[in-house]
Amino acid sequence: MVDDDLIDALARLAQQALVFRAVLVGTRVDERNTALMQRLDAAGLGERVRLLGPTSDAPAVMNALDVHVLSWPRPWPAACPA
Repeated sequence: MVDDDLIDALARLAQQALVFRAVLVGTRVDERNTALMQRLDAAGLGERVRLLGPTSDAPAVMNALDVHVLSWPRPWPAACPA
């Protein structure tokens, strides 16, 4: 699941004309998720975001990135302070 806050933050970066690409990884994070694709398109992020789906090698994906963001839907788990 992709958090709306993450999509909003990426949309703000795009509105500021910053050059970036985002890679989203996880269960149901692929082109078959039409609701996610529509949210990204509506935010103007369709060309900036690549959806990889689940991966068995998360460390390799993270090592290929300049910035890593762990997005978690609300409510936060008890172990994570808000």
